[in-house]
Parts: sequence; C-alpha cells; structure tokens
Amino acid sequence: MIPAGLLLAWVGGVPLPIAMIAWLPMVPMAAMTVFEAVALHDFGREYGFRIGPWQYVKLTVGGPLYAVVLAAAALRAVWREYTGRRDWELTSHIGAHLSTAPQQRQQQEVR
Repeated sequence: MIPAGLLLAWVGGVPLPIAMIAWLPMVPMAAMTVFEAVALHDFGREYGFRIGPWQYVKLTVGGPLYAVVLAAAALRAVWREYTGRRDWELTSHIGAHLSTAPQQRQQQEVR
C-alpha cells in the first residue's frame, strides 16, 4: 500500500501525509489476514491437514469480501435498531420433519 500511496501523492497532487493516512484502514485488515494465515497454518499442522497455496489464496481473497458482508450486516442491524425493530428474526419453518412422526405414533398405537 505504501507504493500506491506514494503514487497517489505524486500523480494526484495529494500531499504525501494525507495520501499515506488514507491507507491507514488497511493496516487492521492486513494484520487480520496475517493472523488468519498463521492460524490456518497451525490448524493444518495440528490436525494433520495439508494446507496448500490455494487455501491461502482463498483466505486472502475471501477476507475482504467477508468484511463487506459483515459491514452490510452491521448496517442492517443499526438500521433495525434506529427504526425500533428489536424483535428476533427467526427462520420460518414449515414443519416438514414433523409430518412422519404422527403417522408413526398412530401405527404404534394400533399395534
């Protein structure tokens, strides 16, 4: 990110300190990616999984996308709180797993 900040300062005419401050939010994201890569390596070593380069690529590419999903969920939660909706959202169920239980009970009662 430092070369990108320097390029922004040089090409865009932005003062160098401001161009470098613009990249500060990337520091926690980069640190999180490094920590997750280390944790992935330790997980593979601890449980005997072979962690290849492709898993690190997926982790690196998926991390920022996951952060966007988390940000969207946080904005939605803030909006729900702001509008006063504090009810618990549940997944609607149709009870399909319960349809065989009454039939089995009836068969057992008949016997």
